[in-house]
Amino acid sequence: MITEKFLNPFLLRGRGFCFLVEYYIIIINDRYKEGEFMENKEKDVSIVIEELLKIGETQDVSKINEVIKILKNDNRQIIRETAVKVLKTIKFKETAEEVSKLLFEKDAFLRNSAVMILAELWDVSKPILKELIKHKNKHIRKYALDALYLSNSPQSTDLISQCLDDEEVNNVIAAVEYIGYYYDTRYNDKIVKILKKTSDPFLICTCLETLEKIGTEKHHDEVLNFLSNQKEINDIILPSLLKFLSSKIKFDDINFILQVAPSKFEIAYKEIIDTIKDFIEKYQNQIDEKLSNKITQLLLSFLDNEIPSENKYEIIMLISIINPNILLDRINEFLETNDELIQLGALELIGQKKLIKYKNKIIEISKNSSSELIIEICQDILNELNELD
Repeated sequence: MITEKFLNPFLLRGRGFCFLVEYYIIIINDRYKEGEFMENKEKDVSIVIEELLKIGETQDVSKINEVIKILKNDNRQIIRETAVKVLKTIKFKETAEEVSKLLFEKDAFLRNSAVMILAELWDVSKPILKELIKHKNKHIRKYALDALYLSNSPQSTDLISQCLDDEEVNNVIAAVEYIGYYYDTRYNDKIVKILKKTSDPFLICTCLETLEKIGTEKHHDEVLNFLSNQKEINDIILPSLLKFLSSKIKFDDINFILQVAPSKFEIAYKEIIDTIKDFIEKYQNQIDEKLSNKITQLLLSFLDNEIPSENKYEIIMLISIINPNILLDRINEFLETNDELIQLGALELIGQKKLIKYKNKIIEISKNSSSELIIEICQDILNELNELD
């Protein structure tokens, strides 16, 4: 067990570094209690941890290779984690240079640790990452990309963007995603060009997801014009495309939705419903009777499919906004169902239209329902209807 005696020398050197020491004492002692370390190893662990933390405290660059040697050769996880933490604190170019060599190790823990350390050392690792991003090995380029992304520096996109032209598609996917993460709009046009050029559905999805976040109306129009002229929309792409449309939906986009939705409902029903919802919310006052009927018929066809209750409730609510009268013929059907959300949708429609003729039915539902929500809604509607009597 590690005690206060181990901590005392560090207390004299300031609380900042001592916090790291205290952190590891808690972890080590907890793991001893759990039996992770054998009794005869207690001293060894304590000594190694103390040596590592002293190197971190003194910022001794000459000891970097010793820390890396421990990281590579000591299989005790707490010691490896301590070594990684210490290397993150020694922010010199020599640290970054030596740590970058770990990217070539077979041990995945070492490679992943190197990525995290290089990200933490961003100010001094930048020149190394600049070279690694051009490395002949596609995996090394990907590690460099990941380190740039984890650096939490918006400046990193200057290097990340170089992988937009990478010959390895997975690296291009990562680059597009990471540029979106940093909301760097400088590369929007480039991303649109990539989307048009590639046939990889996962890269197209990533381009759409990034443009959804940072694209402009110009990119919206360009992408939709391109994809709507394709003979077939890949099923993998459709959910991302619909989310992209929703982000900056235009009035004429409904034509595309009405065209693809019937045959693609099972693949992307949630995204289709969400996109129609966004359209209605934005253009409710511009929807004429003809368009209202088209949208309504599409939504009614969805209602008869095997989809989650919450989506059926959404459909009822959407129709009640643009074409409520068409639902009146199905109110009794909705009220008799055992599906609470569909029943809720029917009750809200009754309340919205102030349909007094359903008053007795609502009283019956209120008495027989075991749902507190349904009972509460029934009571609210009855109060409103009573005011009309």
